[in-house]
Amino acid sequence: MALMRSGTQEEFNRSFDALFDITDDDDVKDSVLEVALDMRNKMRARVSSRTGVGRKSINARKFRDKGRSIAYVAVDRTKAFYLYFFEYGTIYMSAIPFFRPVYDAYKGTKYKKSIETALSLKLKKIT
Repeated sequence: MALMRSGTQEEFNRSFDALFDITDDDDVKDSVLEVALDMRNKMRARVSSRTGVGRKSINARKFRDKGRSIAYVAVDRTKAFYLYFFEYGTIYMSAIPFFRPVYDAYKGTKYKKSIETALSLKLKKIT
């Protein structure tokens, strides 16, 4: 299969380099973190907590790994180990999930839209 392109080889190389470096842009990094922060806030809202320690133990972070922007939401188990029991239940209490329902709601929908919006804005700037 041949790759069809218009313009000179130099124009193609510049466009390709710009497209390759697009994930290193701050807008894309921020959109990845924005989704993680939104997920964190929804998870915090679903957790029942008397003291607030459980809510505060749900954190969102971003980092770079092999050139990719990655964001994640996690529970600090050293501060609120009992949230595991809320998520999965015990023999004495039924589960009150907070993590999985939010994850399932975001899986493949809102996350994709946010990243696609950031990428399309960057593509418009370079073309």
